[in-house]
Amino acid sequence: MDLLLESAQPNTQIVTPSVEIPSAKTPVPTTPAPTEVKNTEKPNTPAPKPKTDTKSSTSAPNVEEYTYTPAAEGEDFPIRTDAPKLNGVYYKVQLIALANFNKTNARYDGVRKLGRLDYEFITDKGVTRVLLGDYLSKAEANDVASEVARQGFGGAFIVKYENGARVGRSN
Repeated sequence: MDLLLESAQPNTQIVTPSVEIPSAKTPVPTTPAPTEVKNTEKPNTPAPKPKTDTKSSTSAPNVEEYTYTPAAEGEDFPIRTDAPKLNGVYYKVQLIALANFNKTNARYDGVRKLGRLDYEFITDKGVTRVLLGDYLSKAEANDVASEVARQGFGGAFIVKYENGARVGRSN
């Protein structure tokens, strides 16, 4: 079937009533094409760390390092850590205390699945406490302490925390 269109004007075709398609002779407003924006950052530049208020409680895994003095009796020395401060009472299992601590050491691989590996560096003594946490019940902490003892940390024990501060050993 042949379709014939009548020309309303020499340079314009009528497609539907009141809709016109301009011809090549009619100027068409144009907008510039988007330009490519090149990334000028170095490829290995790490993203800036978000600022963390270390005075407020958080359960985020990546907390900036901070120093505090524990509430535990006889522990009136500063401790440096990056463990999250939680509200309320909770427990951790202390695996060991040592002079040289490397968080990526393979000796901790077997216990990493049991909790987050934390440290507390006692600045006055040059000793680092290595802990697993956080456990909301003493019973759960007891189970973890038993398991880590089977994995070579026979001296492991439970530590009580309240509102982010070490209260002391929990027997």
